[in-house]
Amino acid sequence: MAETSDGHTVGLRVEDQGCGIAPGDIDRIFQPFRSSFEKGTGLGLATVHRIVTDAKGTIHVNSKVGEGTSMRVVLPATHGEAPTRDEDAELVEVLS
Repeated sequence: MAETSDGHTVGLRVEDQGCGIAPGDIDRIFQPFRSSFEKGTGLGLATVHRIVTDAKGTIHVNSKVGEGTSMRVVLPATHGEAPTRDEDAELVEVLS
């Protein structure tokens, strides 16, 4: 679910109605190679956390065992023109 911007930040909320995360595990969910899934690598949330914090953003987690989890990503808003497709392609080349 997308959230509106307050002019300074932009938020995105992702929710599920899964099994939830135990309170004692929430502090560790962003650690690399930590997964509660049998076939998980434990890199998904670690990668998301790194990208968000590198962008000066935050991730807020709210979870109830048996009810599900909500994660809210908040990023600083930029005021300017979005990069063009050519600029995106150049960035991909640099990162490759």
